[in-house]
Amino acid sequence: MLHQTAARRFVALTGTVAILALLGATSAPVGVPRAPHQVTISGTDYAFVGVPSKLRPGLTLFAFRNVGTVRHEMSVARIKAGFTPDSVFADIKAGSKRRNFVDGMAAIVIGAPGEDPARARVAFDLRKGETYIVICTLKDNPDAPQHVMLGMFASFRVE
Repeated sequence: MLHQTAARRFVALTGTVAILALLGATSAPVGVPRAPHQVTISGTDYAFVGVPSKLRPGLTLFAFRNVGTVRHEMSVARIKAGFTPDSVFADIKAGSKRRNFVDGMAAIVIGAPGEDPARARVAFDLRKGETYIVICTLKDNPDAPQHVMLGMFASFRVE
């Protein structure tokens, strides 16, 4: 009799542990926000450093660190279907308007040289299967070319 009671307790305990293990294996409860993915991009004179080629979908917090000697911006924009980063860059060089290749909203952060990247951040809800560009369109003076023409152009894909 004592062995039967112990056996029943063992079966009940084992079943409870199995249920708890299954519950723990599920994703975060509905309504509980996940921490955003964080990416820090640096701007030099004249390139972006730290732009990953692929990012995961969802809320992403971009921080911009200007390690150059002049002001730079980090402009992040989703490009329209049918465009590639190379075709977008060709359109920019040809003087095309952003509305021709940008799909939806873009976010811009301007950073002075040496500025704390915690002060130059923007959140973006990245969509799976989309491609985004990162550009700087500032100029050193009114007659100078935009920084994008000097190499401040990058892209990433969301997968």
